Amino acid sequence: MQTTNPDTVDVSCWELVSRDSSSALFGSFRIASLPCFIGRGNDVEVRLPNITVSTRHAVIRRHSGGLDVEDLGSRNGTFVNGRRINCITPIGSGDLLQFGNMLLELQCTRLVLSDMTCFAGDNDDLALALSRFDRLFDPNAVQPHFQSIVSAIDRKTVAYEVLSRSPLFGLTLPKTMFEAADRLNRSAELSRFMREVALVQPGVSTEHLFLNTHPNELEDVPQLVRSLFRLRKSHPNQKITIEIHESAIADLTALQTIGIVLQDLGMGLAYDDFGAGQARLSELIEARPNVLKFDMKMIRGIDQSPPSKRQLVESLVRMAHDLGIQSLAEGIETEEEAAVCQQLGFELFQGFLFGRPVPRMSATETSVAASKTDPGVDMQLAGVSAIPASF
Repeated sequence: MQTTNPDTVDVSCWELVSRDSSSALFGSFRIASLPCFIGRGNDVEVRLPNITVSTRHAVIRRHSGGLDVEDLGSRNGTFVNGRRINCITPIGSGDLLQFGNMLLELQCTRLVLSDMTCFAGDNDDLALALSRFDRLFDPNAVQPHFQSIVSAIDRKTVAYEVLSRSPLFGLTLPKTMFEAADRLNRSAELSRFMREVALVQPGVSTEHLFLNTHPNELEDVPQLVRSLFRLRKSHPNQKITIEIHESAIADLTALQTIGIVLQDLGMGLAYDDFGAGQARLSELIEARPNVLKFDMKMIRGIDQSPPSKRQLVESLVRMAHDLGIQSLAEGIETEEEAAVCQQLGFELFQGFLFGRPVPRMSATETSVAASKTDPGVDMQLAGVSAIPASF
């Protein structure tokens, strides 16, 4: 009798492989995210520039423990193992898929993690997280939480950063979610999914939302751009600012491209955790954001920090202001920290002092309750008085 080792995690990586060495498309196409659209156009995950392939030819989706494929009304058809399909068809490793006259073999590479002793300390639950990772892509498994961003002048809420939580054991916080995603090379896919889930929450269409990206998304700028176009198409009036982590600010050309795309889409750009690593000041000039979010390590305890640190932070804030960039202090927890940050010229605040990340309804109730007890708190959750009207 065959038994399954409870300390073994079996995960799958899929790809489409061309066996025709005479073809210009000889090689493999990794299915990096699902659903995976296949076609000749530019807005698909697997692009096959062959005249017999339709612009948007077919789509591969997740199905139970495997995959299925559906033809999208293509002119020359989709075939599985030589038979033309006219309905959603389950597929598996070794099946031959033909799009027009392009023949590809579906292959599955299985990654088996059996030595659980490698998951020590903070990673004790990583094995379980890997085994349950696919469940995150159920819209009910990711629960967006909203944290207030307030004006430094009057403490009014001007926007919300969206942060994700999950009830799945081992995947409750973004840290554990993306540890698992990084192991499976699916962090970019998870990041895109989280942004999409955030925008379908009831009542968010009137709010200004800050949505995160994962640094790995900057490795495939066309894919990131396509995801942003889809967001704008499905939510044409939503106020959105896209956050890019400081660690991803490396490719200046990519940043400039993203900045132009965001401007065309009416979205803002924020650099997150500025100062966490080697803050590259030149990028602020060449690919300047709308908002610069200073890392909490620079803010925490700033009321007790030496004058030299305050002078450094103040000079960075002043430089941002001179460039027309708003500065945001992250991680404020005390009134003393807030007072010093205001003296240093910060225009926006974020931190536990102004609210922890909470679900959508809790965020609404908290803001409304505050407005009833404090006439200085704006009743309108999505006020953008402190954010440039251009985005």
